[in-house]
Amino acid sequence: MELLVFHPEKWNLLYNCSLLNDSQWEAERNPFESLGALYASLGGFFIVMYMICLKVMWKQRKNSCFKIMIQIGIMDVVNLSLNAVLTGYFTFTGAVYCSAPLTNYVCGALVLGFWCNCCASSVLLALNRLLELWSPGRMERLFRGHRTFLWITLPYMYGFYFTWFTPAPSYSSKGFAWFFDPYVGISSIDIDRTPYMNTSHAFHNVATPVVIAGLYAFILVTLWYKTRDNNTQIINKIQKRLILQSCTICSFNFAACSLYIYIQYQTEPPSAWLVILTQILWICCNCGAVVIYIIMNESIRQGVCEMILPVCLRKLVYKKNISITSVVPMIPRERT
Repeated sequence: MELLVFHPEKWNLLYNCSLLNDSQWEAERNPFESLGALYASLGGFFIVMYMICLKVMWKQRKNSCFKIMIQIGIMDVVNLSLNAVLTGYFTFTGAVYCSAPLTNYVCGALVLGFWCNCCASSVLLALNRLLELWSPGRMERLFRGHRTFLWITLPYMYGFYFTWFTPAPSYSSKGFAWFFDPYVGISSIDIDRTPYMNTSHAFHNVATPVVIAGLYAFILVTLWYKTRDNNTQIINKIQKRLILQSCTICSFNFAACSLYIYIQYQTEPPSAWLVILTQILWICCNCGAVVIYIIMNESIRQGVCEMILPVCLRKLVYKKNISITSVVPMIPRERT
């Protein structure tokens, strides 16, 4: 965005649409109506589910971890509106970069920043949970009251860096996903693609799965260490849920991060099915948490049931047991 605002001449040089005429750009469109409907439907459904979960979490916002979870939820909703709903519209209409260059560029810069904000927020949540396990008193001093909001500013600063100072991706129906190269898949345009490379994003996508996986492992080891003398069925159930939750989240994010780097820097255009899979995995990164909240977090599941189910059905869905949040209110997750 800094390039667009302060160096418009350079931006016009790199992102102009004069390389083809209007009819040629129109011919490059590649609409895929059913896939666009799938993207948008996934996004719309999980945005609604997330809004319900956020309302439940808001009631528990005095807990610092729930404040961070709410922050992650807000970022996920914003991301889904762009990487699922807007992407679905672009896919349905067959948009390429020059179908709406300014809108495409600005939305790409925003979705990049929001994505990185999500990842940083997930790391913050992991550190918050670890600190509570090892030193509850210190965690309370650092995150007490409004101090949590000061910590939450760090992910916003991190996301702002990517939005403002790094190259933005743009949507192209040539791959039905977002690419840093605005002319991806257009063989008639022969230019140097190097200026569009975003090494900061590549580093982020490599480092994020590694950091999150390491933090998950540390949390699991810590939980095992602190409960090693307690072999009750309840503890075993908690550990199994943590492992399942961790593996599920890490798998989605590791696959999405790795594949997105792969498709961005191939000399030959990647296959369409691989790009579509990568885009769906990215969407799953932003909607997976709400599924985990409802399935694995007792307090959130109970709140959601009370909001959307009649009294006669609540007992069939909600069974009392020891919530995973009694040990670790919510293990963090990382995103694309």
